[in-house]
Amino acid sequence: MVVEKHDLPLLSALLIAQGGGAADPADRAGLGSLTADLMTKGTKTRSATEIARQIESLGGSISSDASFDGSSVTVTVKSDQAAPALAILADVARNPVFASEEIERARAQAIDGVQVAIKNPSQLAGLVAARAALGDTEYGHPLSGTPNSLKAITQADIRRAYAEAWHPDAARWCWSVT
Repeated sequence: MVVEKHDLPLLSALLIAQGGGAADPADRAGLGSLTADLMTKGTKTRSATEIARQIESLGGSISSDASFDGSSVTVTVKSDQAAPALAILADVARNPVFASEEIERARAQAIDGVQVAIKNPSQLAGLVAARAALGDTEYGHPLSGTPNSLKAITQADIRRAYAEAWHPDAARWCWSVT
């Protein structure tokens, strides 16, 4: 989809890696989602706050996400801010630190999100239907995990999931300029 705004040209860059929720170990549902969420929460050279401030100072946004089949990091900025934004995106993709305090914060938020979801009848029905239809396959568990699986995920699990998914052979760039 393209929306032309000649007075405000935007650049969106999306870096996609193969590792997503389908790669989660059976007892670690939510690992791919938690790993993706943590990628923008600090690198070897920038804290989570610095990443957010630097992207905001460029008038842009950065986010990370996971699906069953992959993970992604996206940055959107005015096109004249592409170089510094892409430097931050590269840092996030290549140098996440997965700090213990960020892991605990993200884990608590993920558990809260799961607990809210299972209280919603339509979301609960979707989880049950997926499990009934897909069973114990890699697509049969909840992408966001369960309270128990999220509690079981360690920093070592997160680092291993990142290393398996985010290497040059598994990553692809996508660009959009409007």
